[in-house]
Amino acid sequence: MRTVINDKSFEYMFDSKEEAIAAFRVWLTICKELTKRKVRRVQEIYGNPIDTTVDIAPNYKMIQLVQEFKDREDRSRLLGFLLNSRTYTVDNHAVFQINNKDFMAGFFAYEGEDGILVSLCSDPAFRDNKVKVTWKEEKIEIDNLSKMKHIQEYSMKLGIRYYEHNSKHGKKPYLRSGGTVASEMDLTPDVAQQVLDEAIEVEGHLYGYYCENCYEFRKTERNTYHGYKNTQLSKELRKKIIQIWENR
Repeated sequence: MRTVINDKSFEYMFDSKEEAIAAFRVWLTICKELTKRKVRRVQEIYGNPIDTTVDIAPNYKMIQLVQEFKDREDRSRLLGFLLNSRTYTVDNHAVFQINNKDFMAGFFAYEGEDGILVSLCSDPAFRDNKVKVTWKEEKIEIDNLSKMKHIQEYSMKLGIRYYEHNSKHGKKPYLRSGGTVASEMDLTPDVAQQVLDEAIEVEGHLYGYYCENCYEFRKTERNTYHGYKNTQLSKELRKKIIQIWENR
């Protein structure tokens, strides 16, 4: 899927530098979240360079704001997203309009069929999980991320999985009343979530590998899963899972 930085959202001024800094921190957090392995459908974030010399608040330039990020890694990543993301072009005749301005980023995201924008929350047009644009008098909506809650709202689209503990899988295997074995789940929910984040699909099933053990995850609804340690795998399947896991 195409994930596109909404450069138009950086052309609006905030009332104060404090508001601008707060908004940029949220935006950077969203971008960082999208680069995590758990967000499986985002391979790259597109974005044409943002002009950091413009005022982002009264008498306060964007480049000054960047210096407010005291953590060196955060500052470097912010500049990287603003200036060095993968660039793109669109046909001039195919540009959307927003607030009476050409909106190349919007068209590029929409052209990607299931694309999504990453917007700075600088104007009412960018605050919701949809950005509304016009094209040849047609009204179009584009999926949008400008608040952290939007990531959860679009979690399926982004390829994020959620782990949910199932009480039938205890820390040790046990016999059910019908005589079948309930497999164990010896991982804490936090660790299980990490293993699920990196789980791979093999022969139609989802497997994770942790501390020399294979864990199988089953979907319960939408993008929610429960899991258990699978000790019944054939040697061939276990070997295949480990090989794919180590080479992913």
